[in-house]
Amino acid sequence: MRDRSIHDFDKRLRHELGYLDKHDVLECNRALIHEFVNYQLANGMSKARIARYVGVLRKFSGLASKSFRDLTKPDVVRVVGLVEGAN
Repeated sequence: MRDRSIHDFDKRLRHELGYLDKHDVLECNRALIHEFVNYQLANGMSKARIARYVGVLRKFSGLASKSFRDLTKPDVVRVVGLVEGAN
């Protein structure tokens, strides 16, 4: 029998990655997020933390509306301002 917690972090991570692939995210950002996930899994980060980061990065990508590689400091400040203003 498989050990399962009530949180099922494997399922949560699969869900976040599936939602990332279906969501309107720039292809270059999607590829960078997948690269980040693989890197963090290889370095032992928990699946719960990675799932959380994938959701945050997906939302950030939508607000930024441009490639992560092309973001400038003012772009990041603008997006953080949008997020903080929504809270």
